[in-house]
Amino acid sequence: MGGAMLTPAFAKNGNTNTPGISIDIVKTLHKDPNVPVPQDPVVFNIQPGTQADINVSSYNGNPIYPGIANVFPSTVSIAPVANTTTIIQSGNPVGYSNHATLTPSSTATFPRAGIYRYVVTEQTPTYDGLALTPNSTASYYLDVYVTNNVTTNAKEVTDIIAWNAGQAGASTANPSTFKVDQFDFSNTYTTHDLTIQNYITGNAADTSLVFDYTLKVNTTEPNQTLYVQMPDGSYQTLQATNGVATLPNIKLGQNQTFTVYGLSANDTFTVTETNPQPDYNVSINLASGDKSDDTVDAMTETLTGKVGTSDDTWNFVNYRQGTVPTAFFTTYGPYVAGVAVLGGLGYAMFRKKKDNE
Repeated sequence: MGGAMLTPAFAKNGNTNTPGISIDIVKTLHKDPNVPVPQDPVVFNIQPGTQADINVSSYNGNPIYPGIANVFPSTVSIAPVANTTTIIQSGNPVGYSNHATLTPSSTATFPRAGIYRYVVTEQTPTYDGLALTPNSTASYYLDVYVTNNVTTNAKEVTDIIAWNAGQAGASTANPSTFKVDQFDFSNTYTTHDLTIQNYITGNAADTSLVFDYTLKVNTTEPNQTLYVQMPDGSYQTLQATNGVATLPNIKLGQNQTFTVYGLSANDTFTVTETNPQPDYNVSINLASGDKSDDTVDAMTETLTGKVGTSDDTWNFVNYRQGTVPTAFFTTYGPYVAGVAVLGGLGYAMFRKKKDNE
């Protein structure tokens, strides 16, 4: 190349001699409302492109080479956005407030002038329920333009161009066709919810009673955050410690519920009614969802299960039935004394009524 100046075909910064050339990696998360954001950092790879990433030898007369080492860090990470109430309750895509900035090293030594290609990808998420968003960009090319300084003959980075490597024919195309101003990566966090509803029924039931419940979740992720809507409509955050999250003393009256959000498919749960009342029978029934991985123990008033791939609602039914219908006292009460006196006649009258029923 001699002392010729390489001119980038499409300058990202508008001035190829501007020092401190850089570009950002930006992260967006898609989730349901009332779901906390996973708090594990997101990691990205910046690797020198290989010959397979270069199907043309030059662009606008500028030779293209696989990237060299030590120009960028091999990995960078982005810390997640904090779980504020607004963030948790949002059902819109959540943009991470932190970005990762890539700047070519000022000490990198390039063997010659030309375009050096790198590939930027997100490491496959391992957090349960977290995945790359379908149809989003999975990788980008990052081209570093290196020129000869006509005075010192030093090799200098004069520009970088970022472009979408996922487009068909990207490796042979004009970079400006797929140029981007930042690396946008998107994840989808798939979770499910569990609702527990309390019913009090039966002709001798006291519908003013309040029943206590305890929730225990064994989370797949040791630091997983859940969100619980309480029976009064308020919300509270439930943080797992070493993979266990427990919420005791949830008080449910007639027809009241609590709902747990942010459960991933491999989480397991236990819900127990802790203060069953004398003379009440307890049944536990699936109202909606999938019970294939769930177990009911009515003797201990306990439901255990695996979250799976559905949103589930379970009913705890507290049932009390009197041994004598309540209507007996209003229908036959005035005649009790007479029956005692009349003896056989009273029995005959009562028996006759029963026979005619």
